[in-house]
Amino acid sequence: MSFLQESLLGDITRGGQLLLHFLRMIGQVIRKFGGAGLAGSVFFGLFLFLQFTTEHDRYVTARYYVASLQAGLFGRSDRPTVFRTADGRLVATTVNHIATAEPLHA
Repeated sequence: MSFLQESLLGDITRGGQLLLHFLRMIGQVIRKFGGAGLAGSVFFGLFLFLQFTTEHDRYVTARYYVASLQAGLFGRSDRPTVFRTADGRLVATTVNHIATAEPLHA
């Protein structure tokens, strides 16, 4: 037995190691469950989105976010594009018109 195992300094050091180990393990468990919970929430949200929207709603959503990225990040707001309406017609428009459309902001 060493001097540190039988002294007050050894008890304090051992207690500190135990506390740090406990805090490290608690942090690890929180990160694991937090990551799993976040992934589960994303998949559940995606499932609900797919369940309660139509194919055209998903098309409009995708076109809106792509147009917003093109207009905002890349500065290509005047780029011509084609947009499909709910009845299947193709309408020639620009990225800026899709990104700033009033019905999409409501």
